[in-house]
Amino acid sequence: MKILICRSVLLLAVFTFILSACSNSLDSPQVQIPDTTLIWETSAVTDKGSKASKGRILIDPGHGFDDPGCTAYDGSFTEAQITEKMAVMLQQELISRGWEAELTHDGKHMPDAALLYASAQQMPLRNDVNVNPQEWVCDNSVFSKYERVLYANACNREKPVTLFLSLHVNSIETSAQTVRGFEIDYYKDHPNAAIAGSFCEILKRALNDTFDQKIRLFADNAEEAFVVTKYTDMPSVLLEMGYASNAKDAALLISSQFQMQLTQSIADAIDNTF
Repeated sequence: MKILICRSVLLLAVFTFILSACSNSLDSPQVQIPDTTLIWETSAVTDKGSKASKGRILIDPGHGFDDPGCTAYDGSFTEAQITEKMAVMLQQELISRGWEAELTHDGKHMPDAALLYASAQQMPLRNDVNVNPQEWVCDNSVFSKYERVLYANACNREKPVTLFLSLHVNSIETSAQTVRGFEIDYYKDHPNAAIAGSFCEILKRALNDTFDQKIRLFADNAEEAFVVTKYTDMPSVLLEMGYASNAKDAALLISSQFQMQLTQSIADAIDNTF
C-alpha cells in the first residue's frame, strides 16, 4: 500500500511540473523567425542594381529619317527599315547580357544641334576633307555621317564607349543576283585599330559558324575608310548585313530567324572580344 501511495505522489509531482512548464512557455514572448523569402528578394534586387555593366556599346542604325538608304531589288523594304529594327534587337540582346547599349537615333529624333556644335568645337582638325568640323552640323532632316561622328564622340566624352557599331545593308547594280554576303570594315590606321580589328576577326568567325555566306573583312586605308570608322574616337566597325540587291540576301534580311541569329552572333562577338 505504501508503495502504491509513493507512486501516486510521484506521478502527481511529475504532472504538476509539466503543467507548470507549459504555462511558463505560453506566458513567455515568442521568437520571431526571419522572413527568409523577403530577405532573399531584397538582396537580389540590391545585387542587380549595384552590378557594374560590362561596358558601353553605341549602335548606329545606318541612314534613317529622310534618307532611306538602298532599296530591296523588289522594292519590298529599305535599308533604314532593316537597320533600325536590327539595332533595337541588338540593343535588347546586349542589355540582357549586362551591357549598356544605346542607339545613335531611333528614326524619329535626332540629337540636338547644340550638342553636335559643342562636340565639333572639341574635335581636332584631323579630318582630310578640308572642312572645319563645325561645318559638319546641318540643319536638315538627314542625320549625316559627319553628324554621327560628332554625336558618337560627344557620347564618348560623357562616358567611354567600348565599341561603335554602324549597321548597314549593301547593294550593287552590276551582278546583283550573284554578289551577296556580309562585309565588315574598320580603319586600319585608327588609334584603336588593334581593338577594332580583333573584334572584326571574332565577328567574322561568329558569322562563319552560323551562316553559309561569304564574309568579306576589310582593313581600310585612309582613302577607303568610312567616315564613321575613321573619325570616331572609340573602336569603330561598320557591318554590311547583306545585299538588298540580291534576292537570297533580301529574303534573309526580312526573316525573323535570320535577324535573331545575326543579333546573337554579333552579341557573342562583343562578349568574346571585350
